[in-house]
Amino acid sequence: LVCDAGSWYEPHNGVAYFTAKMLQEGTQHKSAQDIAYHIDQHGASIYVQVRPDTCTFTLITLSKHLVPMLTLLAELLLSPTFDEQRLAHLKNLTAQELKVDAQKNSHIARKKLKEILFDSTHPYGRQLTETAIADITPVHLRQYYKDQLLAGCRLLVSG
Repeated sequence: LVCDAGSWYEPHNGVAYFTAKMLQEGTQHKSAQDIAYHIDQHGASIYVQVRPDTCTFTLITLSKHLVPMLTLLAELLLSPTFDEQRLAHLKNLTAQELKVDAQKNSHIARKKLKEILFDSTHPYGRQLTETAIADITPVHLRQYYKDQLLAGCRLLVSG
């Protein structure tokens, strides 16, 4: 599922990323642990990737598990909870990843290239920072989910 919901569309830096990532952190009927167990039980994978222009949800599963996994994916997309404790945990993990990435040459080079090509206020030039992470709240995520996340989606199926 490819949606027009990347960082280009976000009102605050990092909101697109956290909104998409939080979909696997709990729904109205399943906890994050239940979701992970259901995915593992079926030998499936669900990947979320947020790019500047798009947010992509990729489901990989065997055809015999397609119906239960599509049901789960629909639940993730249609009834997220955006739990504050789960968000705090994800924000902490992401901040730690930023610190590790700051030591990697590839990350430093990508960051410098963005600075050269784009202004820091341009959606392609914005960098996720610890300050931006700290500022994100469940209210931001709910609003972005409501206004943008599932806008302009295209479903691609192969196999």
